[in-house]
Amino acid sequence: EELTRALIEVKDDNIVDGGTEGSLETFSELVKEMTSKQQDIKAFAFKTKAMRMEEKEKNVQKIEGISFLETKWGSENGKLRQ
Repeated sequence: EELTRALIEVKDDNIVDGGTEGSLETFSELVKEMTSKQQDIKAFAFKTKAMRMEEKEKNVQKIEGISFLETKWGSENGKLRQ
């Protein structure tokens, strides 16, 4: 009951650590699912951990893409100077 109340408060206040609009929707869905199905704390912890891992993976992919482009641009720029 206390967990449910806390989840609803967080959802209502739109407090999501480092969240984006897409993750806020996912978080809202998680809150709805957790409160409607009355799942235990282990299920909640597992799902939130999975959500954070997905977000980290997306960030890593973005960084790798940027690094690739920087490397490619740098090597092309170096060829132009020769």
